[in-house]
Amino acid sequence: MIDLTLALVAVALPQSSVDPGMIQRALPVKNAGTYHVATGTITRPGLAARALEPDVIYANTAETRYFSPLTGTTYDEGRIPGTSNAGEFTPGTNRDDYVISGFRFSYCDLDITPMLAGFEFQFYSSYAPCTPPAGSADATIQILGLPSGGCWTFDVDLSGGSEFLLVADGGDAAPGFNDDLDLDSFGWSWRNLNDTSLAAGLIISGDPQSTDPGYVNASAGIGSPATPASAGTGTYYGPDSLCPPGSTGLGTQDFFYVEGGSGVDGCLFFGGYEGAACGEPEPVIGGIPRIFGSFSMEISSTPSFGEDIGTNFCGANANSTGLPGTLSAGGSATIGNDDVTLTAACLPTEQFGIFIHSFDVPNAGFPSGDGLLCLDPLGSFGIGRFDGAGQVKNSGLDGRVDFSTSMGEWSTGGLPTSVGVMAAMAGQTSSFQFWHRDEVDDVQSFNLTEGVAVTWQ
Repeated sequence: MIDLTLALVAVALPQSSVDPGMIQRALPVKNAGTYHVATGTITRPGLAARALEPDVIYANTAETRYFSPLTGTTYDEGRIPGTSNAGEFTPGTNRDDYVISGFRFSYCDLDITPMLAGFEFQFYSSYAPCTPPAGSADATIQILGLPSGGCWTFDVDLSGGSEFLLVADGGDAAPGFNDDLDLDSFGWSWRNLNDTSLAAGLIISGDPQSTDPGYVNASAGIGSPATPASAGTGTYYGPDSLCPPGSTGLGTQDFFYVEGGSGVDGCLFFGGYEGAACGEPEPVIGGIPRIFGSFSMEISSTPSFGEDIGTNFCGANANSTGLPGTLSAGGSATIGNDDVTLTAACLPTEQFGIFIHSFDVPNAGFPSGDGLLCLDPLGSFGIGRFDGAGQVKNSGLDGRVDFSTSMGEWSTGGLPTSVGVMAAMAGQTSSFQFWHRDEVDDVQSFNLTEGVAVTWQ
C-alpha cells in the first residue's frame, strides 16, 4: 500500500537513517461515529451518535490524502484560546482553562490481514514543540477495538469520568501569553497500540496556510497583505475557511517529535511545508509532493454559557463514575436579563435528576443517599424542587445536564422554595444543587452534585 517513498527528515536531533515508507496514500475516509470511553462502546452514525460539543477550541482537520504509520509515540503541538491572547482569536469567549469533553481524530489501518485497531492519546497543557515532554500527561486516553481495513474518523466522547482540564497559554508552567511557542503551546501525542502493524497511523493534516485564504504569508505568496492574518479558522473562535471543515493548525509547527520509534526517533518533518488538502492538487517541488508535518486532531470543550456567575460550596461525594458531580452557573446575575444556565457535569450516564433551590444560607452538607445535601431543609425558605413539566432531566450519554432560562426551562421570576414560588430580588443569594439517581454495585441509590450560589443583582 506504500504510494510514496518520501522519507521523514530529522531536524534538531541528528539521525543516520530514516524509514522511507512513512507516508502512505489514504483510502476515502469514512465517518465511523462516536466512541464512548466510559463504556468502550461505539455509537454508529445515524443512531443517536453524539457530536462533539460546539465549543471547539482546536481544529487541525484539513486532511490530506495521506497518513503516516509511525511506530513509537508521536508528539504534536498547537495553541488554544486564552484570556491573555484574546487578540489572536476572534470572536469568542476565551477562558484560562477548559474542561475537555471530547476530541476527533482520523486514521487509517490498511493491514492486509485486518485486526482491531487501537490508539493511545495523551494531552499536555504545557509543551515545548518538537521535544520530549517535560512532565507527565494531563490525560491519557486509550481507544480499543476500532475498525481496520480502511480509513475512519471518530468522535471521542469523554463524558462519564474521562474529562480533563486543559490550561491555556502553556499551562501553569508559564502562565500568561508570552508570544513564545515554547511557553504558550499545548501538546498531544498518539501511539499505535498494535505497534507491530506498519500500515496504521493518523492522517496527516493539510497546511493551514494553504487552506485559509485569509492567512498572510508573503514569502509563500499566499493571502493578501491587506487581509489580517486569521487564527482559529474553522473553530468557534475564528472565521470560517473556504475549505470545509477548515483547519487552524494554530501554533502547529511543520515538524513533530517521535519517541521510541523504529529508527525515526527525534524531531522530524515530512520534507515539505505546503499541504495537499481539500481536493486541491498537491504542490510539487522538485518532483516531490510536499506534506504538512501535522496530524488530524480536533478538541472540544464543554460550552461556556457566558460569564461564570456562581460560587461553589460544599464539595460533593464521588458518584459511580468515580468523580464528584460538578455544578456551575453561567450567564448574567442581573435579574432583568433572566439569562442563567445551570450545568451539572461528571454525572453517571442515563440517570434522571432534578435541580433543587433555596434562599437560605447553605450548610456544610448533610449525608443524603450516597451524597451530601448542601442546602438547608430547616431554614426559613427550606428547599424547593424544579420538578415541573420539562424540568426533570436525564444525564444522557455524556453525563451532563444543562438547565437554562433562555430555553424557557425556568425563570429567575419563579424560584421554588418549600413555602412557595418566589421571585429573585437584588442582593439576595440563591443556592442550587442537582439531585440525581445513581446505581452502585447494582443497588439503586442517589447522589448530589456540589452546590453553587448566585447573588442576584
